[in-house]
This record gives sequence, C-alpha cells and structure tokens, in this order.
Amino acid sequence: MRTKTAILAAAAIAAGALASQAQNVYSLNVVGYINLPIPHGYSLLANQLTGTDNKVQTVLGVNFTSGTQVISWNAATQGFGTGDTFYDINATGGAPAGWYDSSFNPSTTLLNPGTAFFILNPGPATNATVVGQVTQGANTAQISTGYSFLSTIPPLAVDLATNGPLALPPINSAQVLTFNNAANSYVGVATYYDINSTGGAPAGWYDSAFNPAQIIPAVGQGFVLLSPSAANWVQTFSVQ
Repeated sequence: MRTKTAILAAAAIAAGALASQAQNVYSLNVVGYINLPIPHGYSLLANQLTGTDNKVQTVLGVNFTSGTQVISWNAATQGFGTGDTFYDINATGGAPAGWYDSSFNPSTTLLNPGTAFFILNPGPATNATVVGQVTQGANTAQISTGYSFLSTIPPLAVDLATNGPLALPPINSAQVLTFNNAANSYVGVATYYDINSTGGAPAGWYDSAFNPAQIIPAVGQGFVLLSPSAANWVQTFSVQ
C-alpha cells in the first residue's frame, strides 16, 4: 500500500461520562477546563471548548516563554500562515505581554473547536488551561481537498474509525496522520479503503501493514487529514 506521509511542519468537561474518557479533564456540567501539556518543541494541539471569543490569547493565556509561536493551517491556500508569537513584557518595548501577529498587532487568530494548530515552544515544558463550554448537538467540521488540520469538536478520546456519532467520513484513499507531541514528530498513517479497494476485506481504516487501524487522538490533540475531496465531518454529541 502506498502512503503519502510527506507534510512540512514549518514551523483533557462535560459530565462524568466525559471525565472517564480522558486524563487531565475536569468538569462541571457542560462548562469546564482542559489542561494541555505542552512539551518543548512542536505540538499539534486543539481547542475543544468554546470560550468568550476563541482568540489565541483567550484560549491559551500568557504562561509561555517569549518567542513561543502558534502556527495555523490555511485550508484555502494549503499552507501555513505567518503565525502568532508570544512576547513577554521584556520583549514588547512597553506593550502588554501577550500574543502578537507578524506585524506586532494583538493576535486575532481564532482557535475554534474542530480545528488543530501547531504550537512551537522554545522553552521548557509547560501547560495551558483552556476554559469554556462543551459544544453539543450536531456540528460540522470542514474537510478540504488536500490537507486539513482537525480535531473532534467535543473533548472526547474515542476511535474516529469506528465511533458512529464522531466517526470520520468514509472517503476512499483519505489518510490520517497522527503526531506525537512528546517526540515532536509524525508517528503513524491510517488510510480509508472502500470495499472495491480491499480485495474482499471490510471497508474501513487500515494501517500501512493493512491491519485495521484505530484513530484515537487524546483530548486536546489534533491530527492531519489528507483527503482527495472536500467533505463535511458531522459530529454528534450531547451530555446525557
């Protein structure tokens, strides 16, 4: 099986049912917070709570080493943006410490649930506490032709290959690339094959050795989807 693994990185709520599925997740009804561990180097993260405005500074806060960057993917251009940088008070020339764009304007980048982003931490390991509301009901994440940086919209660690309400769309030859934040590298690829491509095996997601694959991003973890066509990923979740 051929796999396409080349991609450049330029650069845990709800009620008890949620808390039982992810570490570092704490909840109060449908409003809560997620602790995002951020090691040194690159991490592929996701915001899975809806806050007051979902801007970088609101979502991630200001507990970072000066020079930390958030790098978002632009699905329309199929490229990374210029990124946003955190500057502490010693690096701003008198402006408030915070996140700034490449023109040194306060960042307006949105980190909405359902999308993933890289963070480049040049300093020691830290964490960010994301606060907000769990999105419920049926919601849609957009899959683009080419690469999309995605996450589940609700903060759940479930198998996206088989979990019906949150399963990824069955797009033949689509590939999921997972990223290991601790190792700062991509670590696996899963490919979807329809029944015509499997030689009699069930349609589904398979790893590079053609074994059934599991796709279980951690809470707060993003992944990359390479798709031959655009699609809507409809995700359904509600707190019982």
